[in-house]
Amino acid sequence: MALTAEQVLAICQKYTQDTIHGAGAVAGKPCQIQSKTEITGGTRITFLWEDNAGTQHTTIMDVMDGAKGDPGDNGVSVTVDIEAIAGGHKITFTDSEGPHEVEIMDGAKGDAGDAGEDGVSPAITVKTSTESTYILHIVTADDEFDTPNLKGGSSGSVDELTNEQVDALLALL
Repeated sequence: MALTAEQVLAICQKYTQDTIHGAGAVAGKPCQIQSKTEITGGTRITFLWEDNAGTQHTTIMDVMDGAKGDPGDNGVSVTVDIEAIAGGHKITFTDSEGPHEVEIMDGAKGDAGDAGEDGVSPAITVKTSTESTYILHIVTADDEFDTPNLKGGSSGSVDELTNEQVDALLALL
């Protein structure tokens, strides 16, 4: 079937008009996937976009499943064993080809570090213990002090500690 010159002109004009409105082959407008539907042997995808004139268009594409391939080879789980040896460890990886071993030796002993500062253990003793008074005497590396009456004074409140004394008490925990 041959087309007349008028038919060819009409098709070209329609193509040009669609392209101007952003709906032709050189569209370039953002589109969305409107739907995805399973069909026999594949998936039907419907695209939706709007041209420059505000008209919405859809295009449908059927994406067919590929041919079923041949079954693959059986998989193999690799196992790893670690064994202590003199001066290091032996690691054995076992796969379908059998065991593969590698020995990793411990590093050389490093130089001795600098001597640390002398440690101090706090000393906590009960200074006063009566029915209404309980006071501890605390000696740390940096301070020596008595706690307030831990049973509270005559008003039932505990006397205040300085920030340094609170820090020293917290360091003991």
